Amino acid sequence: MFRMMVSLLVLCWSVQAFALRLSNGQLLSSGDEVSKVYEHLGKPITKYKTKARCGSGRTCSVTRLVYRFDGRKWFIDTKNGTVVNIKWTYR
Repeated sequence: MFRMMVSLLVLCWSVQAFALRLSNGQLLSSGDEVSKVYEHLGKPITKYKTKARCGSGRTCSVTRLVYRFDGRKWFIDTKNGTVVNIKWTYR
């Protein structure tokens, strides 16, 4: 049971990104302005509203920007002009 819990935590941690390195070497992380996202990454593949975790485990309504680069699909959640969460997947 313990081994299964640890592997699940590792899997969850592996798809979480707390910062994203941009092409110019800067880091994009939670708290940055959305204008920085558009400036360095351009227009997203998709943009939609969804519920996501923000703050200390709360769920809130966010706008999710989807980008594909570096062999991954990146999900950047924004709220009120600020990046609140960054996740990625290989799909």
